[in-house]
Amino acid sequence: MGNMSSVRSCLPLSCLLRDDEEEEKQHQLPWLIVNLRESSNVNWYMEKRLYNVTTNQVSNFVIPCLSLDGKSQFRCSIRGWWFFMDNTNKYALTAFNPLSSSIIHLPPFDDYRFSDLQMIMLPKDPLLESNFEVLAMSWSTEFAHFKSGNESWTFLDSGVWKNFSFASLIFSKDRLLAAHLCNFASKMTLLHLDVDGGAIKLVREIASMPCLQCCESEDEELNVYLVETTKGDVLAVHRYSDCSEVQGCFEILMTYRVYKLISCHSHDDVEDFQFIHVKDLDGESIFLENASRNGISVLASDYRGCIPNSIYYASYLPDNEIEVFHMEDESLSKCFIPPQYIRETFTCWMYPPP
Repeated sequence: MGNMSSVRSCLPLSCLLRDDEEEEKQHQLPWLIVNLRESSNVNWYMEKRLYNVTTNQVSNFVIPCLSLDGKSQFRCSIRGWWFFMDNTNKYALTAFNPLSSSIIHLPPFDDYRFSDLQMIMLPKDPLLESNFEVLAMSWSTEFAHFKSGNESWTFLDSGVWKNFSFASLIFSKDRLLAAHLCNFASKMTLLHLDVDGGAIKLVREIASMPCLQCCESEDEELNVYLVETTKGDVLAVHRYSDCSEVQGCFEILMTYRVYKLISCHSHDDVEDFQFIHVKDLDGESIFLENASRNGISVLASDYRGCIPNSIYYASYLPDNEIEVFHMEDESLSKCFIPPQYIRETFTCWMYPPP
């Protein structure tokens, strides 16, 4: 299992990458996956288009996903790969790369715990690395690991992690980093994890970020996103609601605080880290989504219309809005998708591969 096949290509790579002769950047501008709001095609929901938020343009080409099948449900996009889950076939996962038209049929989970995935991690691009791996996490914090060439998933011994709440996972400098949230204490702890011997193991606690802003509602969870910048720095982005008084009326607005992981000092060959609050992004822009908790940072000056030191956030509702937070004055604005289009149900940015 995990073999790669191809279908007819309809999406040229040049449509997504920077149009210049400079060295390719590791962090490319993401596009938002959208559908036509109405279409005569009965399978319209499988015809994806891409929306460029910085230029307010929708691609004039269609990405056909019907070559997979009509039963698979879209889950997320990682490193340019789209992941689909077929709940009618023992929860089989399929990876589709619209840029190369390659398809990877992963073995079925055959386990109801993985019928709805919270996160999928792809450490390296399968187009660049033949020995690729996939890490999946369920909403109940169960982990499954797949390595190319294997016939099935390895279900990892989650151990104590079953009682943990992971808000975000990223691979940074070949390390698996996890943001563990404790809502009661309003604290986030950054953990270095490793897949070893059929289990998820703790390498070390790297740093803590205490005193997160309390949520306005007891039912509202803390939202923290881990993002790696173009310079390789790790940021923790905290999104929360803030109740403000405007002309005598109280209004709940969303706001953000960004923390940067820095090295403090070393002792016994062990490096210590801490999070510090930062007021800007050094000219970069961050793109976040609430579906798969993925995020990416790009250098704004590389892309026309991209607002530096800003955070673009796409969520489920409203289905045609994108929230933009400007760090310099802590103001909010909105981008609007053209009215004839609607965001994918699983709100998702399309991340071109490096």
